[in-house]
Amino acid sequence: MSTAITGDEHGEPYLTFVALVLPGVARLAFQPTDGAPELWLFTADSWACRNLTANTVEQHGPRRL
Repeated sequence: MSTAITGDEHGEPYLTFVALVLPGVARLAFQPTDGAPELWLFTADSWACRNLTANTVEQHGPRRL
């Protein structure tokens, strides 16, 4: 399940900034059973995925996230 970024998130102060500069973006944080934790940001036509262990980002679509 994805979660809209509203700026009211507790314990994650960067999300307030994200909510202001990236309106309409949702986030999804999870850890695959055989992989590193990931944080996904996405819209209807774009997505970005950050691997939290490797500290890498992969992005696709016309909107820079």
